[in-house]
Amino acid sequence: MRHERWSAAQYREALGLSHGASVPQSPLVRKSILTLTKPEREYAHFLEYEKLAGRVIAYWPQPFTLRLPGWRQTYRPDFLVQLNHASMTFHEKGFTLTPCFLQVVEIKTRWKSGKVGWQPDAREKFKTAAGIYTCFAWVVRWKDANGCWQEERFT
Repeated sequence: MRHERWSAAQYREALGLSHGASVPQSPLVRKSILTLTKPEREYAHFLEYEKLAGRVIAYWPQPFTLRLPGWRQTYRPDFLVQLNHASMTFHEKGFTLTPCFLQVVEIKTRWKSGKVGWQPDAREKFKTAAGIYTCFAWVVRWKDANGCWQEERFT
């Protein structure tokens, strides 16, 4: 049997498909990893390894925008991370889930002075969002001097 290349029109005709269906473009296209900042790309790379290890099920870069109280105040998280269900603990009465298995993660950099790069207004906005939307675990992550990811949790 000889293999031959078909055009799209020949393929549609062979399968009995219509002459062409156009798919409307989605107004919300997920942000590509290539367009993230350098620390966000490094964290996405780290999340891919965590996904291969089974600790992370999925992650989404800049998934949504949250409304905050105030005049036109919004917050857009860097990542939404879904942790693995394997973090459930079983006991004689059943099982308990970890309090939150969806994490909102904000990525920060370290300044030359050694401090984590928080502007005061950004920290307040993050803490306000963490106080309002309590259905997520709120985590800030940054790389230390050794290249390891450190974190601070907000409740």
